[in-house]
Amino acid sequence: MITETYRHIRGFNFQPPWGSNGRDVWLRFDGAEYRRILEMAQKAFPKMNTVRVWLSFDAWLDDPVSAVRNMKAAGEILKALGLHMVPVYCNGWHSTPDFGGFTPEILRAQEKQNFEPYRTYVRNTAAALEETGAVLFQDISNEPLNNFVGHEDNCARLHRFLAAMGEEIRSVSDKPITIGSQCSPMDIPGYGNDVDFLQDIEDVITLHPYSMWSGPLDTHKGYLHSVLDLCKPYDKPVIITECCWGAPTDEERGRIVDTELKNYADAGIGFIVHALAPSPVADLHKEPYGNGGLNMPFMNADGTIRKFHECYNQY
Repeated sequence: MITETYRHIRGFNFQPPWGSNGRDVWLRFDGAEYRRILEMAQKAFPKMNTVRVWLSFDAWLDDPVSAVRNMKAAGEILKALGLHMVPVYCNGWHSTPDFGGFTPEILRAQEKQNFEPYRTYVRNTAAALEETGAVLFQDISNEPLNNFVGHEDNCARLHRFLAAMGEEIRSVSDKPITIGSQCSPMDIPGYGNDVDFLQDIEDVITLHPYSMWSGPLDTHKGYLHSVLDLCKPYDKPVIITECCWGAPTDEERGRIVDTELKNYADAGIGFIVHALAPSPVADLHKEPYGNGGLNMPFMNADGTIRKFHECYNQY
């Protein structure tokens, strides 16, 4: 396990405010608004140097030309602002409203076609983003195992799918590859945990340690190091690309953020928190709209820092 490579990374996952799913985000793309929000974020969070950006197969399937053009425009905006981009090509996480992504049923059908048109989508989009010069590393999929654990055939098929997408990215990009996952013991036949499951595909271990209880500082620290123990057998860089579980109130969420980020910084691990700004995407807004109880943004819509979230700038 290597923590030094990305120790300096401080970032956010970012969903813009005009859509709740990938189709809306990328087919209604507003470059000026995208840049305006990121510029506000740079003022609010001066240490921010990286943005993790969720792309969309569904948007590409509807309109490949517009989707790739807009995704590339996002990369060009990030480059112009001096920010790294971590593009996320596929998605295994589902909530309300649903962002869009794959399921075991979808991959069963896709494998009959050698995972086309996913292959073409990933290859063409990765090639376009490579041209921007913004990409830090390539994230094949967000939390791919969420709906697969406990089923041997589904897990094996998922592994084949992720490997195939990695092949397509490597054919057009020399950037390191990763797969954002929970980093926890799981019922994965032949593996037991997701870190082991992904190691023959990825170059960088990226963790989403949501399963850790954000309780007292020492309790969280102990659990963090037990999670990092899963990474120690591998001589690969480690970084957290989602963290800071949500809460209904600002004060409660602020305690979670402060606890988690202090322990990550003390352990020398870079982090990309979830998430930057309010959005109709699940978990990025207050009730009553959708599944808003977690309410995970760090910044308000006017560019001010959400109350009790100023601690981000301490770490």
